[in-house]
Amino acid sequence: MLIKYQQYFLVIYIVFSFLVIYVYFENMKLFIIPSWYPTKLSPNNGCFFKKWAEFLNKSSNDVVVIAPVLHSLRLFFDYHKKSRENGLHMTNKVPTFISENINIFPKNEKCAFYRYKSQTINLFNQAVDRYGKPDLVLCHSSIWAGAAISKKLKNQKIPFVIVEHLKEFLIKKSLSSFAENVVNQTYDLCNKIIVPSNALKEAIHPKYNLDERKIAVIPNPIDEDVFTLKPRKQKNYKINISCVSLLRKEKRIDLIVDSFKEIIKDGINAQLNIIGSGELNSTIKKQIKKLGLSDKIKLTGYLKEGKIVEKLHKTDVFIMASDVETFGLSLIEAQACGIPAVVTKCGGPNDIIIEKTGLLVETNSVQSLSNGLKKIIFQIDQYDPNIIRDITINRFGKDIYIKSIQSLINNLLKSQKVH
Repeated sequence: MLIKYQQYFLVIYIVFSFLVIYVYFENMKLFIIPSWYPTKLSPNNGCFFKKWAEFLNKSSNDVVVIAPVLHSLRLFFDYHKKSRENGLHMTNKVPTFISENINIFPKNEKCAFYRYKSQTINLFNQAVDRYGKPDLVLCHSSIWAGAAISKKLKNQKIPFVIVEHLKEFLIKKSLSSFAENVVNQTYDLCNKIIVPSNALKEAIHPKYNLDERKIAVIPNPIDEDVFTLKPRKQKNYKINISCVSLLRKEKRIDLIVDSFKEIIKDGINAQLNIIGSGELNSTIKKQIKKLGLSDKIKLTGYLKEGKIVEKLHKTDVFIMASDVETFGLSLIEAQACGIPAVVTKCGGPNDIIIEKTGLLVETNSVQSLSNGLKKIIFQIDQYDPNIIRDITINRFGKDIYIKSIQSLINNLLKSQKVH
């Protein structure tokens, strides 16, 4: 009889313990600090961080976003013309503390960082005063959000995770000695590092002499409710090719234009849409005009998300020709719409593209890229949009992302309680 009661109480104890753990972790207070964030002045700056915070907030977390924004000095006059968003805002039910300033030290990285650090700590203190101490802090990139808050979090014994994104880690000698030192210190102090691809893991693991167990690969998520399956298209003789990218040097839009010229020379009836804006806009326009492709290549400029989806729904092939990518968010957005892709082996996309979803080609090669385009165009009927979308959502859907982040955080907090 005594043994029976002991077993009975043991079961109650175990159930109660699991309930306590469930409540504790399912109602976790999570602060998120992105290194860049969208504002009225820069609406496209880190907009994915905003969306990912909303994903995690919907999964029974109490999320608070802390967004210190340091605008380029080039935006000085626009900064004073437009209304700023300083203070606390509710963004889709996510409390968001924003502070906007101009970087008055564009040539002095150290001074700019310490000003940004002061801005970050001030916002963090405001968030704690309003919502209490967080269970964990998620910092998007060590430069500069993670570096700015790392010592304060360590001193207050608040566990924190660095989510790394910057392409500079894949490029040799692209960081200053000051930035390298700051990254080293931040990695030493943090509890965990998340990277979106194996390429980024392989870059930072040996460089910073990190314990491999400290790094976790969790791909960036796709919002499959926005990037929906493209409608079935009637067969025609014109192939629509699209690229969604910032017009920057490492994105190699010039390579895409040259490769497109090659397939046109081979008699393929095609249209190229280059969706995005950036510093090389005028250079790309001149290249298109020089090659006599103005009637076949359209530069759309910056488009909002809904307009990008409209363009993707009319796309037959997606193309990416970057020299370096830590992941490839625009790629999985296109693939969620069911579009096969031709992509260079530039880092992150190496994890994304498989045989049923597209082709990987060599970087910095017009011939390799144009041959890949021709191959995928001639075999276009072999790529099933439904299969491409299903594969993409199963690997990069928001539910997968939420579960992966939640599992990592829960395990981390459990280990902290044990110690």
